[in-house]
Amino acid sequence: MRVEVYRNLHKGCFSVRALNGEDKGRVIDHVQSIMLRDATFV
Repeated sequence: MRVEVYRNLHKGCFSVRALNGEDKGRVIDHVQSIMLRDATFV
């Protein structure tokens, strides 16, 4: 699954947004830490 991860300053965590599938464009999780594979920085 392709996701976009960004720092959520209000909640003090990382927000994970789906880039494909049925949840496309929706934040699917809030996490304190995350491990990514084949990541690219834009």
